[in-house]
Amino acid sequence: MSDITTAAIAFISASISTGATLAGVHLTNRNNNKRLKLQLSHERIEKEKKLYLERAEELYVLTAHWLDGLAYHYLSLSMVMQGKFTYEQHINSFIESEKDSKKDIKRLSMIIDIYFSNIKSAYLEVLDARSVLNKISKEYIKSYEMGEVDGTRYLQSYVKAQKLIEQRGEALKEQIVKCAKKA
Repeated sequence: MSDITTAAIAFISASISTGATLAGVHLTNRNNNKRLKLQLSHERIEKEKKLYLERAEELYVLTAHWLDGLAYHYLSLSMVMQGKFTYEQHINSFIESEKDSKKDIKRLSMIIDIYFSNIKSAYLEVLDARSVLNKISKEYIKSYEMGEVDGTRYLQSYVKAQKLIEQRGEALKEQIVKCAKKA
């Protein structure tokens, strides 16, 4: 064989080896990129699940504090209606309870709007029940301020409205729990 033939064979062999090496590197890189994309996608999904669960837990706690605060306030006012407290005692008790309050109704509402729009109707039902209770409260307070301290005529509808807000509050918390379990 001549030197040219040997050189040509060596060149062709080197070219084939280089091409095979480059093809192998390309395939390896492509598979690594696919694996990395899959890993990053999985990590993103896990982070989203974790955030969703954290928000569900926070929403549950905020809701529980809010509902407990409502129950305390309305129970205290019902004691005034029954003549067991004065209105001034009720107000002082309310002010004292608000000092250590963990209620944040704005954050509660924001979390529902951003993360849990599917339970907004249950939240609105609690707000509607609260409106009914507030209306009765205002009527009684107005009569109290006019000297009619006895609130027994308001008590039946007031207790009924309290039970409604408790039922709707529990339904809201149950929906929050369902959302958390789906995370």
